[in-house]
Amino acid sequence: MGFSLGAGLLIKYMGDYASITPVKGAIAVSPPWDFQVKPTWAFHCLWTRGISVALKYYILKNYFAFKDIFWKIMLTTWSFYGFDIVMCEEGKYNFDSVENYYDSCSVHTKLKRVTAPTLAISSVDDPLCSIDGCPRDVSDYGPGMIAVIVEQGGHLGFAEHIFPINSSW
Repeated sequence: MGFSLGAGLLIKYMGDYASITPVKGAIAVSPPWDFQVKPTWAFHCLWTRGISVALKYYILKNYFAFKDIFWKIMLTTWSFYGFDIVMCEEGKYNFDSVENYYDSCSVHTKLKRVTAPTLAISSVDDPLCSIDGCPRDVSDYGPGMIAVIVEQGGHLGFAEHIFPINSSW
């Protein structure tokens, strides 16, 4: 069972290692379907800014490993996307562009190869992992993959608000 980014990793694993995995089935809750899809306001303003600060702290702590790109990262990046652009431009990710990197990391590119029973659950109102990148055509899924999209649920806990008062869950 995987949640959020862990759900994405689980689906990718089920697709990449379908023929050799000992895992008999999987459940993925709120996976990020497509990293190319523009993030929601909540994701961009709250999540990516916070993570970019953490990434900068990591770069600072590991200065000698990143000294060739240290200042470029510290002065120009305030989002995942900006960080990934620098890492791709400088050859740190072994991808020629951010778009190729994001396609490689996205769940939607692995779905056809999933053969073991795998259930993905996403919500229309998820502010972090948009369903916009989730394929709607059954032909985009492998024989073991099924996606369930619910109207309400938010992200992970399926809470509707920061402070839920009247919850449908």
